[in-house]
Amino acid sequence: MASELVLLELLVAPLKKGAQDVADEIELTGAANSITSSGNLLLQPQTIGQNIEIGGAGGTAAFDITNTEIGKLTDGFASITVGQNTGTGAVTINNTTFTDNLTVIGGSIASNGTLTSTGNTVNLTANTGGISDGNGTASNVVAGTLNATAVGNIALDTQVGTINATSTTGDITLVEANGVSLGNVSAPVGSLDITTTTGNLDVGSLTAGTTNNRFALLFAPAGAITDGNGGTVNITAANIELLARNGINLDTQARNTDMTVANFPALQTSRTNAGTITAVNAGIADINIRQVGNADILNVATASDTNTSGNITITGTTNLSVNTVTAGGLIAFGANPSINTRSVGGNMLITLNSPRASSNLTDPTVTITGGSLVPVNETSSSGGPGNVAVIERIV
Repeated sequence: MASELVLLELLVAPLKKGAQDVADEIELTGAANSITSSGNLLLQPQTIGQNIEIGGAGGTAAFDITNTEIGKLTDGFASITVGQNTGTGAVTINNTTFTDNLTVIGGSIASNGTLTSTGNTVNLTANTGGISDGNGTASNVVAGTLNATAVGNIALDTQVGTINATSTTGDITLVEANGVSLGNVSAPVGSLDITTTTGNLDVGSLTAGTTNNRFALLFAPAGAITDGNGGTVNITAANIELLARNGINLDTQARNTDMTVANFPALQTSRTNAGTITAVNAGIADINIRQVGNADILNVATASDTNTSGNITITGTTNLSVNTVTAGGLIAFGANPSINTRSVGGNMLITLNSPRASSNLTDPTVTITGGSLVPVNETSSSGGPGNVAVIERIV
């Protein structure tokens, strides 16, 4: 029969781990808010493989910590840790509230309810498995900062200010209800899928797998995706897809980058290796692409084949695949030649590629409303105001 640790009504000094502080069951007795400390509270089963249940009804074969027992803990602990550092048991988290910084450790963690520790740091560690979302679209964690570490997949709905997450072998899927700062989020052999439903994504360092079928997806349908680490690369992945309503400004490293901005502010990205960038703009925003390395093809277009009256500026040497450019706006390659939709200056080679690389783009044409154009290997052209030509079209 397992030994039992009973914490009596009031502790006024920092708690210390003694010879009898470890058990496979625990009972916290006394009235609500009767257990007090300014130190660290460690609650752990004696057996590393023991399952743990937090916020349940109790009375199970697991190491149970009920909400009634949690309610006996007064706000003021430096930290509360549930589980052993090397624990391998399954942890189940139900609806529960802590008032201090919290660490939960197990082999795997099933978040079947909402863990609330408002304004504090919550650390979730799964030593042998993943961290799973078991309560649908409801928030799994409400806190100031979430640090999640797992061997397998991580899938969580959150209401936090900052997220750091690492999965050594799996994918990371996060849905944040508000705006969030993404610190270090890494799935080096997996994929990232991160959404904020109402706010902005401020991106620090994100890493996904670099094989062809791995990706990093960032969605801010009501906000912006912003650069949170200055000139350092924000995202490294085989494929990157970014969607934001109010602008994108990132430094990326990927084979393929597909960016969509649906509102008026600027979209800006920086590339550090070869690959493809696709920028789609549905408003009148400027599109600025700072290229450090060599890109294969740069696809710049407008959603639903509508025109942007903003500017498209490309710094560096690249190939350009243009959808349809009509009145307004400027397409510029660095400081040398430029294409203006009303005039053409300098020497410019335009290659229109078809079929297109992205389903967001339609078959390309270039409309010139002034000046002249000298076709090279022209396959089709038509008259009208200025010249309309397709040059070196690849079929």
